[in-house]
Amino acid sequence: MRRTAINLALCALLTLLATPAAFALTFVVDSTADAVDVVPGDAVCLTEGGNCTLRAAVMEANALPGADVIDLTAINDPASPVTLTIEGVDETFVDAEPGAEAPCVASIEANAAIGDLDITEDLDIFGAGPGLTVIQWENQSLDDPAIGDRIFHIQAPAGVTVNLVRIADLMITRGSVGIPNTTDPANAYNCEVTGAPGSIEAWQFKRVGGGIAAGPGAAVFLFVEEEHGPGGGGGGGGGGGPPDDHDEEEGGITAVLFERIALIGNQAGSDGGAMLAAAETTITDSVFSGNLSAANGGALYLDSPTTIERTLIGTSASDVFYETGAIAAALLAQPNHAENGGGIFDTGSHTTNISASAINGNEAIGGGGIAARALIVINITNSTISGNTGTDVGGGITTNGTVNLRNVTLANTTATTDAPGGGGGLNSFGSGTYTFHNTILSNNLVAGGEVSREANCGCSGGASLCPEGRMISTGYNVSDE
Repeated sequence: MRRTAINLALCALLTLLATPAAFALTFVVDSTADAVDVVPGDAVCLTEGGNCTLRAAVMEANALPGADVIDLTAINDPASPVTLTIEGVDETFVDAEPGAEAPCVASIEANAAIGDLDITEDLDIFGAGPGLTVIQWENQSLDDPAIGDRIFHIQAPAGVTVNLVRIADLMITRGSVGIPNTTDPANAYNCEVTGAPGSIEAWQFKRVGGGIAAGPGAAVFLFVEEEHGPGGGGGGGGGGGPPDDHDEEEGGITAVLFERIALIGNQAGSDGGAMLAAAETTITDSVFSGNLSAANGGALYLDSPTTIERTLIGTSASDVFYETGAIAAALLAQPNHAENGGGIFDTGSHTTNISASAINGNEAIGGGGIAARALIVINITNSTISGNTGTDVGGGITTNGTVNLRNVTLANTTATTDAPGGGGGLNSFGSGTYTFHNTILSNNLVAGGEVSREANCGCSGGASLCPEGRMISTGYNVSDE
């Protein structure tokens, strides 16, 4: 009996010693070209050309267990960026099983050898700084779904938990995903279109996150024209699909961290011109400028708890802690643009915290700066929201959720709506509620027809005054209205 126990213990020990430990490896990228790794999983980042490219490094990291590191600091000349050229889409839609509610479902594959760089393991990627290390696509298109792609797609395959992905000190530009959704049956992303004008229903496939997608990068949803309107819903209703559009893989990613990154000039045919955040996300000391969404979230589409600190979303501002390095000032002068939420579109059921940041100069139909849905709570502190424009309501913010402003300046925003009661600076629709503490509201305008009036706060939906409890002051506020 004793000998058997010893033998079993010895076998267990030998098995443990024979199992390779998952040590973190560092892959140093030494080429700006785009080429695949020769043997993914051999712990050597090597292409046929004898270099370590970013794509090859990601392929190696995905093939090895445990956390790894990709060092891009040797790529430090913005005139010689890492340029992705290997096209190929690993997200599409297929016919659903018989009897399913939807006629099609999204099919998402993690293939880092083509298209975007899929990250499926814990990984730390860092460059020499956002003005020095630049990653871009050679081709960018919203007309052809096969041309270009986003840069990074962080996703968790079935049965895999990604604990932490950190991306720092680099710029991401010229990413593009998808094509704009329409109700045209000939649109390549429409699975099924039924009904007559005014009552059209269309099952649509959407690819999201023009520069980065954290979580599933595609989904199928039902567009109902009577509910959303022919333009996607405008600002009053929030637009887009159901709140769980992008929830499928959220549980597989524990945390994503972005530090000192710049996402500039990216675009999406659907949501999230710069980024989809469908996993718990922290963004610090970063810049989002000149990004475009044909639907919701010109810069950011948030579908999970998110923390944003010391970050500029929109055009340049002096009150944001951010060193631009060699980034041309013209790049930081471009607004983010969307149908809803020019800077941020926030959906799902979670809390978003924004501090020491600026949301400036963004443009949308509804919510020039921010548009948020009913189950969202946004806490904004020590920040500026200025110069945003909504061509419907809420030049600054529109919500039917809850927004808490503390030590905030909301100024110089405009809504060009003629909706009675609609707010130029802050707009509430449905049950939308704002609280204010030590906040300045100044020079926010509504322009409708030939009439222009100051409108720091308002409620759309036909009421000239907000019902009691929609705009709550907790003291020390200043308003010129």
